[in-house]
Amino acid sequence: NGDYSNTAELIALDTFDPDSSPDNNLNSEDDQDTVNPVPTGLADLSLTKSVDNLEPNVGDIVEFTINLSNSGDSNATGVVVSEVLPVGFTYVTHTATAGTYDEMTGIWNSNGVIPNGTTETLIVLASVNAPTGVADEYINQVQITASGQADPDSDANEGFDVDDLGDGLPDDDEAIVVVTPQSVDIALQKSVDNARPNIGDEIMFTITAANNGVLQATNIGIEEVLPNGYRFISANATIGSYDVSEGFWELDTLNGAETATLTILVEVLDFEDYENIAQLAFVDQFDIDESNDLGSATIEPTCLVFYNEFSPNGDGVNETFVIDCISRYPNNTLKIYNRWGNIVYEKQGYNNEFDGTSNGRAVIQQEEFLPVGTYYYILDLGDGSEPIADWLYINR
Repeated sequence: NGDYSNTAELIALDTFDPDSSPDNNLNSEDDQDTVNPVPTGLADLSLTKSVDNLEPNVGDIVEFTINLSNSGDSNATGVVVSEVLPVGFTYVTHTATAGTYDEMTGIWNSNGVIPNGTTETLIVLASVNAPTGVADEYINQVQITASGQADPDSDANEGFDVDDLGDGLPDDDEAIVVVTPQSVDIALQKSVDNARPNIGDEIMFTITAANNGVLQATNIGIEEVLPNGYRFISANATIGSYDVSEGFWELDTLNGAETATLTILVEVLDFEDYENIAQLAFVDQFDIDESNDLGSATIEPTCLVFYNEFSPNGDGVNETFVIDCISRYPNNTLKIYNRWGNIVYEKQGYNNEFDGTSNGRAVIQQEEFLPVGTYYYILDLGDGSEPIADWLYINR
């Protein structure tokens, strides 16, 4: 930069000169001459930056490539480049064709000469972090911060916010790459077709998975483990497949604005564990809304249903006097009477085992099969409530 004109002039002489006068600053006289050299030996450094995946998934490894080129007429020395990873990435490893890179400070130091007409390369591998909401967390900037030579079209002392030469043109000593991680919104809902079934009834759970985002979601896993209060019968999925042994509904893809449905048919058991929860376990993309990643449904079985007629004939069907949910009243006492008021069966902690065999004190021979007919029972639940009295019928 500056004026390169260099003038030499005779400014003193003891004798006479016939065609010039010393120290008069006239370039037309032969005692003065000027040269105007034009410098061409500047190092013209420039940076380019790229990434192998502009829309990665969270957790993916991306590869940033920074090329440092010297297109000037002279070699470049003392070159320092700043490549600081933003918070949206975590450093994994790097390689450089020249110099050293410090991942802690983000400084790439050339540590030598970059000959004119050559390019040196720094490759940085980084994993993509989940979004935190920090401003510019996925904007990766790189810039030359020092050089031993002047540059004709940029200034290493100026940052990104300054037009180095005030010419309105982009400065080639800096570069930016913006990465946009893929995101989806998987929303789960669950319902049941009968919230007040009897023990032994078959009911249907319906789980819907909707992709509320615009991008396709891939490799989706939804945990759907049946509680102990149900016996699995069958399942049907509109997309993907359900494995009851693993408790997982897996879908390869779910397009933006698409919905998939899983229905599960179960039998209600007499086991007080009925809350059925489905929740998103994994998906390749970042799920932007965790509040809708879970759906649940539960039932309240109609308990203490008395099956007053039974047939203990050895065919394996309806062999005992069954009372739904009696196991929830372990302190109960059941007394069964014949029509003359004699106790034919008595049990504390009854649990659906009466098969028509008598154990009453008033019976002449205990452990005999009671005859076909109508009997009467009194059930004290042992919880302070009023005893329940009704009839039952034995049919062989």
